[in-house]
Amino acid sequence: MVSIDTSKVPSEKLLHRDFLSLKQEMEQALSQETWINAFCIHEAGHMVYLSIIGVTEFDFIGPRITYNAEKDTFEGYMAAVQPKKAIVPDMTNAQAFLNTAAKAYVAGRVFTKKLTNAPDSGDEDDRQRFDEVCSSVENKLRGVTIDRQKSWEQAEEEVLVDLRSPKFRAKAWTIAKEIKKKTFGNTALA
Repeated sequence: MVSIDTSKVPSEKLLHRDFLSLKQEMEQALSQETWINAFCIHEAGHMVYLSIIGVTEFDFIGPRITYNAEKDTFEGYMAAVQPKKAIVPDMTNAQAFLNTAAKAYVAGRVFTKKLTNAPDSGDEDDRQRFDEVCSSVENKLRGVTIDRQKSWEQAEEEVLVDLRSPKFRAKAWTIAKEIKKKTFGNTALA
């Protein structure tokens, strides 16, 4: 069984019914190879395209539950790959950078939907991160407004085209296997 990091949950909240319910739900998912594969291929989608915009070093973060004191809620995260350094927009070719950044953030959802049978693609935060990148570019290119929705939809279509290639899909699964090893241990991916 994969352990869930609960170090960000106050000790007095560890017996709260919402926490216990979330933890049980996560443990159930983490006991199924299908779900672990879905988590890993989701993160592989991000890595494939982030590497194109120059991100080469990642932190691999396993399952965790955090507590939001302002909202009095618990948040569960199954897996994450995070760039070790902040993503710096390439302003020499801002449009190409934005296109690839959009693909990097939408790819998790698209990879999960197209390459697994998972009913949930776990992309709640991905659009928000893309919007933050857009804001950063808009701030640097004063007077420019990015059509975030159009960029997001176009990126989704382009990722779907990329996934038609067997070589590209094989690369995605190779990256997913590496993520699994670094995040969940050495059990084989299906």
